[in-house]
Amino acid sequence: MIHHYIDKISDVEANGHYAFIDVQKEIHKNFKAQSEFYLNQGFLDEINRVAQRIHVEELGACDIDHCRMSMPMMGHLISWSQTFFPSTKLPKSNPPSFIGLKESQHFVVLKMMDENLFPAAQLEKNWEQIATLEAMQWKNRYLRCFELTQWLKLETGFDKFTF
Repeated sequence: MIHHYIDKISDVEANGHYAFIDVQKEIHKNFKAQSEFYLNQGFLDEINRVAQRIHVEELGACDIDHCRMSMPMMGHLISWSQTFFPSTKLPKSNPPSFIGLKESQHFVVLKMMDENLFPAAQLEKNWEQIATLEAMQWKNRYLRCFELTQWLKLETGFDKFTF
């Protein structure tokens, strides 16, 4: 459904995800700073284990116990700190970041043709209940994207699928 809206796909070889090292460091920093939030919201129950799993010391391949971006447990953390609708922060002028799952355990970076109009994933189920008033501006900023997604679902019949 989003293929026509993608301008470029940046792929990295399976050599330790070097291209994501800065993102991983930022995720770890944010995670440590917001760990109480994640516990209180019920996203995680083992803060120390998750922190150890995503902590980055050096470049290089990692084993499965230190896989830095595992789903679904890390999905909210990744989206909260890097890409999609923070729960407590105002929107910035930075362009949105897109990470796509290409195949099992392999992510790519997507650059959209129009960073202000693209098919947007639905809001996290409970995001509006936990978002601050400032953070609600994210929804308004990308409202056209949600509307585009709904239109595309109707046009393609994708709205008939349930997950």
